[in-house]
Amino acid sequence: MKAWFKWLARENHILYSPATDLEFPCEPKSLPRTILSVQDMEAILAQAEPLTPKLIRDRAALEVLYSCGLRRMELVGFNTYDFDFARELLMVREGKGKKDRVVPIGQRALAWVDKYLLQARPLLLTQDLAALFVSDYGEPVTAE
Repeated sequence: MKAWFKWLARENHILYSPATDLEFPCEPKSLPRTILSVQDMEAILAQAEPLTPKLIRDRAALEVLYSCGLRRMELVGFNTYDFDFARELLMVREGKGKKDRVVPIGQRALAWVDKYLLQARPLLLTQDLAALFVSDYGEPVTAE
């Protein structure tokens, strides 16, 4: 309603918007009611069995997402040098709010990233890239 009256006023169909002073009730934002159990998450991760280089890449990406609680837009921006294997840390560059942060990463996720870097990524690359995750065409993955 507010947007429609605002448009009418902007287009000079009415003198002013009568809805500017209206206060509409808003639904409270709440967290999801259900959270996946460990068994459910293990079942999801098992779907990407590492049979091909692409599936190793997918499994490594899923492990990183799950281990660090990342957003998909953050995952596609990783470079190979963003992982600190010795200290088990990951540098997230320009995450939410365009802020950089360092997050801990689990040993299991690091093991999958290491496996991806050694076994799968060289087979997927077509050019020298710093991007960690590369597409089937050897280009940096995108969020689409």
